[in-house]
Amino acid sequence: MKGLTMQRNTQRAFTCATLALAALIGCAEPTSSAGVTGYNHTSNRSIYTFSVNGSMGMPLGPEEGGGGTVCCTSIPSQWRPGIKVKVRWEYQNFRDIPAPQPEVREAEVELPRYKQNDIDRLAVHFFSDHKVKVLVTPLGIRHPDYPADLRWDAPTPPDAVQAIPSPAVQPATQPSAQP
Repeated sequence: MKGLTMQRNTQRAFTCATLALAALIGCAEPTSSAGVTGYNHTSNRSIYTFSVNGSMGMPLGPEEGGGGTVCCTSIPSQWRPGIKVKVRWEYQNFRDIPAPQPEVREAEVELPRYKQNDIDRLAVHFFSDHKVKVLVTPLGIRHPDYPADLRWDAPTPPDAVQAIPSPAVQPATQPSAQP
């Protein structure tokens, strides 16, 4: 009798856990996949590598980009205010090769308004002074309907986000010399 009661309690606990998990999964926000593409608007630095929420993009030479899209990062299918992505990148200056370890920068960037039909690629624009801007779009930079403030000849947009050095790779402080 005691074994039967224990078995029923175990079954009840398993059923409750399964129902709770199903409820949590049912509440998850629907997402869509977007390819990651980059545009380097700087004239003197190469983007050695970059990522959006951990999804890698292709390396970019100075004043280069849009030549390839890497699959994929997930974004909410429905836009809402406050959606942010983490962009992380490493520079490499051609003039310094062989160079020390490239600088690593990162920025939390809010996604501008997009429609579900626009979800094709997440375009990342890198500007001078370590600034970055992102856009969800089905269009390439040369398309006439591409935002004018992100075209090749445009200055850095005022709403581009300032990046910070990535705290994970900052040089260690030198210990003080012992007398």
